[in-house]
Formats: sequence, structure tokens, C-alpha cells
Amino acid sequence: MTRIITAAALIGLSGLAMGAAAPSPVLTVNPGFLDVDTDGAFGDGWGVFGAAAVDFQFFGDNNPGHATLFGDNTDNTGGVFQAGIPASEGVMYEATFRIQWETNWDARTRYGLEFYASDDATKLGEEVVEITEDSSFAGTGYRRYDIAAMAPAGTAFVRPIVLFDEVLSSGSSRACTVDNVLVREADDVVNLNPSFGDPIGNGLFPADFWGTFGAAAIDFEFFPNGNPGHATIFADNPGNSGGLFQLGCPAIPGESYTFTVDLSFEANYDAQTFIGLEFYGDADFFLVGVSEEEITEIPGAGYVTYQVEGVAPLGAARFVRPIVRFEGSVGAADQAAGTIDNAVVQLTSTVSNSCNDADLAEPFGVLDLADINAFVAGFTGQDPVADLDGNGIFDLADINAFVTAFLSGCP
Repeated sequence: MTRIITAAALIGLSGLAMGAAAPSPVLTVNPGFLDVDTDGAFGDGWGVFGAAAVDFQFFGDNNPGHATLFGDNTDNTGGVFQAGIPASEGVMYEATFRIQWETNWDARTRYGLEFYASDDATKLGEEVVEITEDSSFAGTGYRRYDIAAMAPAGTAFVRPIVLFDEVLSSGSSRACTVDNVLVREADDVVNLNPSFGDPIGNGLFPADFWGTFGAAAIDFEFFPNGNPGHATIFADNPGNSGGLFQLGCPAIPGESYTFTVDLSFEANYDAQTFIGLEFYGDADFFLVGVSEEEITEIPGAGYVTYQVEGVAPLGAARFVRPIVRFEGSVGAADQAAGTIDNAVVQLTSTVSNSCNDADLAEPFGVLDLADINAFVAGFTGQDPVADLDGNGIFDLADINAFVTAFLSGCP
């Protein structure tokens, strides 16, 4: 389903899209480990312990600052944290981390949120989890990790933390790097940086967390609209195509997601434009479902809000990816551009109400023959609904996962 909002009040909008919530403000001080006070030392606001440090460019993707954990000796342990972030009891907080490993990293890595009393020293609770797939992703670049937790009674501060221990072997170049740590009050916005701004604070564009392909770019002020950042698609040459997307947004099977985005087109824009939600399985790599629609552009009208909805496939979905793309530009003309802003992906509702991965068919909340038939049909037809581990392969692991879930029953 695609909805175009054309009310006169929306024409020329440059603020948040109608119906799309603004994400909660970033609470982390200096999430990009930068040299905020320009004294030559990076990582202002951050603390490290053990075999960890804040670096300019030890290991990374040309980031101006980040934290490094050194797992190069078997007795090494350490981590990075930020103290002093105010919090309130009973409030749900979420944190997002970007983490990567060198290829021979073999330590235990954990990340999470800790909650402290008013002295910021007495720990009241924590939610810390181990990253179990780090060996699979070693050497592949940064990945996004998310966590959420409720602040317990008496909480005055929340602290993001990444730490390591249990190094298995010694050797050079066994490092793990941490960057772009965002802490917020939890909300239903699942993608980062919807307004193409600079939440990391490094003054650099392209905008943090977004990617582009083909004839598209993320700009500071290519197309005048007073926004500090946005994406631009260029339909100024015949046959141009391209777009933008964001990886790493976690998805829950059976949940409904809405992508709301503001688009503005110059008067001579003549390409076809599509907005959509793509759903991916394990490792954010295997495409398991798409909800995409072609929109009706209104060239020269200023920003108009568009919306598309999609449901994450049961069993297989692990990630949701917002995408705006165009193709088939006809004429060669200067200034035949479209701009994209306020691209918000929200968790909107639970559609399936399934009780576990085996609850694939109505009536949801009950495991019965209908679920078995749905799995068998999906497995033999290689439908993503039966790819329960979301890795793009239909094998014994999916069968075992279904049987385990089915026998465990609904709560």
C-alpha cells in the first residue's frame, strides 16, 4: 500500500513528515569519539579501562575517531564506556553501537547498558549481551548492534558499555573497534538519522548511516531548501538510475513497518520513482521480502509526504531496509533532481500475533495442523516463511527449528 499526502498544507514542507514521529534525541556525549575540545586528544567524554584506548585512526573506515579494544594477549581484558548520562527510573532506553573486528579476533565481546544511582558509581542493574557471531563478521567492516533496557528504581544515570575478555590466543593485529554509539530513550523509530543530519558530530557528509548507489548522493546543500542534510537523486541524464538505503535496521518477524519520507522534485524531473521496505534474513544479506510501490511525483511543488507499509515475513526476517530509488530518466536536463528528507521507518503494529517461529498460520496463538501445513508448503516451495534461521538456505536446520518451536508450544 502506498499513500500520498497531497493536502495544500503539506506542499513545501521541510519539517518532519506528517504521521512520522521524530526520533528521540541522542543522549550520548560525543558519540563519534571525536576531539570536541580540539586539544589533540580524541574521545572526549569517554572512559576506557584495561586493554582499550581511543584512537584517531588505528583501525577503521577513515573515521576521525573511535575506541579500540586490544585482544592481542591472552590475559587482556578491557572496554569503553560513557558515564554521566542522566536517566530516570521506569524509562526504557536504547543504545546502538557500530562494531568491527580484525580477522583473527578471538575474544568474547559484549555490549550493553548499565544503570547507576545518583553517585554514578553504584550499579543498580544492567542489560549486557554477548556478540556470538563476531567470528563470522571479522574483517567485513562495521556492523550495527542494538539493545534496549528499562531503568530500574533509583536510576539517575545510564551508561553504554562495550567490553571484552577471554582472549583465546596472542598475536599482533587482534583489535576490535567501536564507533558511533547512540543512546536514546526508546521509541518506535528503527532507522538511524532520518533527517540525513550529522548526529555523530564530525561535520562530515554523506550523512551518517545512509548509503547511496548509482546517480544519487547525500549532500549538505545541493538543492536549496534550508535543510542541513538530505539525499539527492539525479535524473539529469538519459537512463540515469540510483537511490539510497540504510542497512542494519533490526526487524521482528510478523511485525508491520511503515516508511514515511518527504520527497521534492524539480520541475523537469521525468524519471520513475519508487519507495519501499526490503526485508532481509541472517547477516542482513538474504532478501526475504519486499514491499515497494511506484509513487506519483509532483514536480515543482516542494516537499510532499509519501508512505509505504510492509510486514516482516514470519520466521525469516531479521532486518528491514528503507529504500528510495529511481530509474528511466528520459531527457538530459540540468537541475532535473529530486531530494529526499525525513525518511522515517517506524514499527507500527503486530500483525501476526504469532506465539513463536512455528506459529505460521491462523489461528495465531495456537499450534496445530495448519502451522505444519504452512511450514511444509513453504519449505517445499522455498518460501521465506519456512527459512526460520533467515540464512537463505532451506535445510535441516529450519526443520529442526520448526520442530523445536512447535513442541515447545505457545505460552
